[in-house]
Amino acid sequence: TGDQGITRQRLYEVLGWAEAEFHRCLVNDPIGDIARQYLASRGFLPETISRFRLGYHPNDWQWLINRSRGKYKIEELEAARLIGEKQSDQRNAGAHYDYFVDRVMFPIRDMQGRTVAFGGRILPQAGGNERAKYWNSPESSLFSKSHLLYGLEMARDGFKRINRAVVVEGYTDCILAHQAGLDHVVGTLGTALTNEHVSVLKRFVREVVLIYDGDEAGQNASDRSLPRFLAQELDLRILTLPDDLDPADALQLHGLEWFEYLLRGAAEVWKYKFRR
Repeated sequence: TGDQGITRQRLYEVLGWAEAEFHRCLVNDPIGDIARQYLASRGFLPETISRFRLGYHPNDWQWLINRSRGKYKIEELEAARLIGEKQSDQRNAGAHYDYFVDRVMFPIRDMQGRTVAFGGRILPQAGGNERAKYWNSPESSLFSKSHLLYGLEMARDGFKRINRAVVVEGYTDCILAHQAGLDHVVGTLGTALTNEHVSVLKRFVREVVLIYDGDEAGQNASDRSLPRFLAQELDLRILTLPDDLDPADALQLHGLEWFEYLLRGAAEVWKYKFRR
């Protein structure tokens, strides 16, 4: 039982309902047009959108709250980390607002394939620069980002087949890799790889290839991950893509065969360190 005596089962139900609402809005609602255009511009195909159940939350701070009336209580939406309580203004004390306003929605699932949280990507034309580009659900009794990898339930068959996991940063790179035919890819959720992540991967594979962006932040993130792998005796390789490309762009520009060739040649950790 999680917040305020609400059962885990009920939280899974609320999150599943929200996922269906976001997905329907993206796929069927005229209001989702702007998000559909954005995803098309990034190269997402319709079958990928339905497979990963992507969605859209419109530019309305009460949209989900209004849709939940007669179905779910405010406390249940809050426990599922879909809404928050306004703090700033005493007159509004007790008023709630939706969290993922004007964002493309990426459901985050657990190992059993149940939705436990969401990632939201702000639309480029929305909200200027004062709101974070990516935003994940706050942690809850169902969701801990240091334990979960995005796309894990989709990558398990690929892991078995190849005995290798490829780790990228974020949902977009992960999904577009799957779309291109790389089915053994997972993404971190805005954190560096943790010991818990490594333990999860070790249950499935012997080898892990980390792909971080070629920029300084990406290089530093991969440096932080190294000791964790060495401690757990996993064969770790690191791939830095040329020209500061991210995996999604690299796949679109150069194709799958080139990408797989790079993966096969990914440097072992000590070689990578030596080159740096």
